[in-house]
Amino acid sequence: MGSIERREREREETRQLILNAALNLWMKDGFESVTIRNIADAIEYTPGAIYSYFKDKDEIFYALHFQAFEHFFDTLRSAALFGSPMERLKNIGEAYLKFAFENPQRYDLMFISATSGKKIAESDGWHVGEKAFDVLHATVKLAMDEGYIPKGDSKAASMMFWAHVHGIASLILRDRYIYSMETTKKLMKKGMDYMMSALAQKELA
Repeated sequence: MGSIERREREREETRQLILNAALNLWMKDGFESVTIRNIADAIEYTPGAIYSYFKDKDEIFYALHFQAFEHFFDTLRSAALFGSPMERLKNIGEAYLKFAFENPQRYDLMFISATSGKKIAESDGWHVGEKAFDVLHATVKLAMDEGYIPKGDSKAASMMFWAHVHGIASLILRDRYIYSMETTKKLMKKGMDYMMSALAQKELA
């Protein structure tokens, strides 16, 4: 490995070390606990060294948000590979909820917390989120093209699907669900079945 490649690898390793430290601080003590100085202390760097990788705290959280979405995208894409279009939609829904429950802090950063919103607003588009949505949209469109769902506004149908699973995930992660987890799992399955039935039977304008 040449010196340039080695320096690039070392820089990427340090960048990831900073991100991991920020994530650990956030998961342990919340957003306000994450400061450039606290991150530097956690990895035994100087604050100035942190600034050579990220210009501020917002940029760090945006990078964490981006990484979480890359993992999320891979999860949804894998779920959409096999089965009929309707089976793929159910797989996507189940994979979505599984991701949210196994990665609650990252899901919060991706969809609920406003911590990365400033950088998203400043960017030229929410491309990382759109890429994940496109997996769902392509599957809904395939279901329409093959006659499983009446033809119509595929994006509107996709948004309905997304809103359903996001709503379930958010309610549970925020402790706003009134049932036991055992009952919740049963209701989630029934809710998914109802939604799939609605997609398949209702005319979409």
